[in-house]
Amino acid sequence: MMKTFMTMSLLLAGLAGAGSALAADHGDRVERRLDHRGDVIEARYDHRAAVAAAHGHYARAVQLDRKGDRIDRHLDRAGERYDRRWDRRH
Repeated sequence: MMKTFMTMSLLLAGLAGAGSALAADHGDRVERRLDHRGDVIEARYDHRAAVAAAHGHYARAVQLDRKGDRIDRHLDRAGERYDRRWDRRH
């Protein structure tokens, strides 16, 4: 009886530890996904800014570049916030 209890308690402790590791991975995955999405969006706005500058629309190019940077920073902060929340939960 005691051996069964010890085996079950070790099994449950192992599962709880694995659950925490999986939860931490979830936060990291979401953060990386949002970071990648921000990089793609920023690259798109950088390209649009380069095209605008090539056509002589310098004010529009600066505006597009700033917008891409702003979106990338916003998604970076959102990913970090999500990751911190998952780390705090588990």
